[in-house]
Amino acid sequence: MHLEFTDKKLGFKVEGYFSTANYNAKKAITMIFINNRLVDCSPLRKSLEITYQSILPKGNFPFIYISLEIAPDRVDPNVHPNKKEVHFLDQDEIVERICDKLNVFLAGSNSSRSYNVQTLLPMATPDDKGINSSQTNTSQSKTSKSAKVLPQKLVRTDHRSQTLQSMLRRPTGLSGDDLTPGPSNSTEDLISSQMPALSNNSSSQAPQSISHTIKIEESRCLLKSIQDLRQEIKLKNDDDLENLIRYHTFVGVVDTQKGYSCIQHETRLHMLYHFSFCEELFYQLGVRQFGSFDRIQLKPAVPVQTLVTLAVDSEPSEYLDGIGRSHAVQKICERLYSKAEMLDEYFSFQIDPASGTLITLPVLLPEHVPNMEKLPLFLVRVAVECDWTDEMSCFSSFLRELAFFYTPSSLPLESMSEEQIQATDEDEKEQLKQLIFPSMKRYLAPPSDLRNDVKQVTSLPELYKVFERC
Repeated sequence: MHLEFTDKKLGFKVEGYFSTANYNAKKAITMIFINNRLVDCSPLRKSLEITYQSILPKGNFPFIYISLEIAPDRVDPNVHPNKKEVHFLDQDEIVERICDKLNVFLAGSNSSRSYNVQTLLPMATPDDKGINSSQTNTSQSKTSKSAKVLPQKLVRTDHRSQTLQSMLRRPTGLSGDDLTPGPSNSTEDLISSQMPALSNNSSSQAPQSISHTIKIEESRCLLKSIQDLRQEIKLKNDDDLENLIRYHTFVGVVDTQKGYSCIQHETRLHMLYHFSFCEELFYQLGVRQFGSFDRIQLKPAVPVQTLVTLAVDSEPSEYLDGIGRSHAVQKICERLYSKAEMLDEYFSFQIDPASGTLITLPVLLPEHVPNMEKLPLFLVRVAVECDWTDEMSCFSSFLRELAFFYTPSSLPLESMSEEQIQATDEDEKEQLKQLIFPSMKRYLAPPSDLRNDVKQVTSLPELYKVFERC
């Protein structure tokens, strides 16, 4: 039904198309143009819909298209920040005039009505019922899929997506010739001079393509202590945290020194303390691979006593001064040598007591190499902090120390140049983004203890309350 008229007294022109009394829809469709711009005018829209209530059956709604031409200086577009809501001068009189005209047209078209009735069909056969039910299910699924999601609740990321960069990896370990000790005047220089080159069977000088997440099989172990540790991990698993980690999208590293990163889960942005999550991941990977670790070969092998001396000498302690630092170094080395066979068999942590050298380290996560500057401290902590009196406590405490060693952590910036800090920072961000966080998705069963290390920063609905757009 077409409606068109001009009112010179109120200074407006109207043209529109309206549904008749025979039109039935489950939702009102109202389009309002003012001066050729699609807008919303609540008083006009509501008045037009009320006009239809007297002629349409309950639960049915009209189709309304109306175009108004009004002098621009009589229109106020600043009713709402997004400019969508519009008011104009003499609004009540103009709305009433339009509704009166529409009422006259609808009264003329209401002389006859048509209704849709359902045709009665003969009894359907079982096959027909199956077909009808499948068609109904299909139509319902299409309807549910096409249901419009509000923009403030729309998830715009996919946790399964990956970049081309994630399909490339850098060579594992340190490249170049074997490093040999040289003269040094500081502890930091001595540590760097003693660091070996690392190699394993998968290292290469050129980037190679790898799968997005590396599959790590659980080792077959009959030791009750390890079975109990694996069961303990399952029992402590927090379902909400697991859902957050499993289906997150990595946003970026906030601060490598303080250990904060941001992830997105559905419409929420979270900041987490990634040091804690990384340490728990490496601990669980250690329990998972117990007795079947791959090895990182140290070339050349590193003198254990030299590394222990570095750690002991750099630790300010009156107790160490009292017993003698050289005596403490000797006792620590003796402890490590006495446990060498067990450490090699279960953890691929190979120490040769005859030569007093460290030969191999275990691989917890393929393509990941720990920060070798933490190696001296790691050896001391293994000897001092591990509980060697009980089997389960021994395995658990050693794996905790191993996880601490492999976890990215803050570095002593005062001993590094600006270029070294930047390069190390970029490498750590790359490892977190491309390797560690994807591995968390697949292997981490986060305990409820980590709840305090996750904070929600904001959410899309909260942002829409402020900005009203994405």
